[in-house]
Amino acid sequence: MGRLDAMLLFYPGGVRQMHKNYPGLASAIDGHITSGGISAAQSALLLAGSLLANEFEHLPAEDRGAVHRQLTTMDYEAFKNALRGSVKPPDGLLPGTSLAALAFFLAQTSVQNREVSESDFDNFASELFGALGGKSFEERSDERIRDTLDETLGPPPLLAGEDDTSALMPSRRSPYEEPRLSGNECKVRLMFTATGLALVRLDDGAVITERRSLTQADLEKVPKEDWADCRYVNVRTRSGEIVSCLIVGEANEIVGSRRAFWWALARVTARMVDVRASGTRMSVRALAEVHTVARAMWDVVIERSGSIEALREEPVYARNIHFDVMSKSIDQAETPARKLGLEICKAMVLAVQSEDDALEAFAYQRFKRFLWRPGEEPSEFYQHDPP
Repeated sequence: MGRLDAMLLFYPGGVRQMHKNYPGLASAIDGHITSGGISAAQSALLLAGSLLANEFEHLPAEDRGAVHRQLTTMDYEAFKNALRGSVKPPDGLLPGTSLAALAFFLAQTSVQNREVSESDFDNFASELFGALGGKSFEERSDERIRDTLDETLGPPPLLAGEDDTSALMPSRRSPYEEPRLSGNECKVRLMFTATGLALVRLDDGAVITERRSLTQADLEKVPKEDWADCRYVNVRTRSGEIVSCLIVGEANEIVGSRRAFWWALARVTARMVDVRASGTRMSVRALAEVHTVARAMWDVVIERSGSIEALREEPVYARNIHFDVMSKSIDQAETPARKLGLEICKAMVLAVQSEDDALEAFAYQRFKRFLWRPGEEPSEFYQHDPP
């Protein structure tokens, strides 16, 4: 209890008021003692984090923001020297900042004295800064679970070289939610019917009857040995035109519209790159490199196309030029961060060229943080921002 009182010495009204507001503190400490394995320092840190989070969680957003700004910019050395003198915080600090800063300083001291682990401190900081960021208890808990999964099951963090000691940011892993796109793709087989060749879905055996641009002449081009190994793609473009193709056999031969194939390529690329980009922890320096590379390549593509609107309308032969240049650059990338930046740009370009507004919106929402700083997003994408 003495450790907890010291950490929260600047509680409004003093520690006596704190005990009046939180009468269950003694019982919580007793529970830690009886459960075993929790030291006095760990108990104080755990309770201080929970109490601070509860206090800050109920502050107005502007007050939380002010405390957060002061905490992240304050001179902790000056704060420590002030504590050694009059036990008064430096002038200009908000009461909430003084409260959190003392607890934060004593928590760091406990780590240095090896009384608590780095993991204990990380959980404390997660509660404190999570609450200041307006995150609920459930959101803070989810983040800690995600961080644990990152460390134990996730890929190694993305760093900007062996000398990269910048702060490591958490992943932004989220379950893949495919939006309602303007096209569809499924595995099919060809079969003879009384009226000619038909496409039959492999998943449910249903004959495909939707409007498509594939003709009987197109279907007759498929070698009979590949009849059971086809993927059917059908897209209604933003102009209302229907384009379709079959992707045939192990060689992925295209029968039908290459614009339909481009939609399928954009969809799978956006999905795969999103999984890597959102599921990978990266350092601050690595993120800066990803952003710089992705943005530089994006600017090159737009300059060569003339505009984002022109990129949306480019014919397939022009799309291939961009695709080949970006693919070659990815193969030659010297660092993982540079490679990821180029892959993100490639996925965004393909989505813009997909002729599907829903797919473009999905890619924009997932990749915009890597391509543009907040407020710099191109006006052509404003339609994809939530109202």
